[in-house]
Amino acid sequence: MSLTQRAHKLIRQHFQDPSIPRDLAVDATCGNGNDTEFLSRLNFRQVVGFEIQEDAIIRTRMRMDELGVTNVGLILDGHESLGRHIAGKIDCVMFNLGYLPGGDENLTTHAVTTLVALKYATEKLSDTGIISLLCYPGHPAGMQETKTLQRWLKTLGKQFKIQAKMSRNRHEATPILYAITRKKQQPEDDDTIKFASQDESRSLHTIDPVDEETI
Repeated sequence: MSLTQRAHKLIRQHFQDPSIPRDLAVDATCGNGNDTEFLSRLNFRQVVGFEIQEDAIIRTRMRMDELGVTNVGLILDGHESLGRHIAGKIDCVMFNLGYLPGGDENLTTHAVTTLVALKYATEKLSDTGIISLLCYPGHPAGMQETKTLQRWLKTLGKQFKIQAKMSRNRHEATPILYAITRKKQQPEDDDTIKFASQDESRSLHTIDPVDEETI
């Protein structure tokens, strides 16, 4: 199972609880529309997709039209512009970083703009919402982006629960999936990242493989 599929799985599981609102979901990196389609099938009242490449937006729109999807809106703009387009609370945000598969590898997400988007997404995340963040450190821009985001994730502290998922065959270029949710503050909580299959908290600089069934 790919990490993209794992992201879909954990989001699907998160929203199995019928009491969790499904008002607004955001695909922050629309690409060819895989995550957009996935979110549309989860019956959110509205799904908004962001993409800077017009060809990708057109392909995604055609894909949604072919499927008869009516709850998706697409915005030709970078995800750093989330705040200009969305003012209310968000129940789900998906970030699938890097470059468009089969596209120009020079057109990739970057640390500065992704961090702007992620900060806004966490600020607007509803109390029962979830963010998936899939990082690809296997290329230079992706490595810089991943390290920047890792440093920032460590600053979120007690307000958020963060899980990390990566392949057991880990190396420096291994993609990493993060899941971010809000949590109730507990007196014994500390400011480090919680990993699903570990008994203790670990720094993002010493990530261990997480059990593949427990993200």
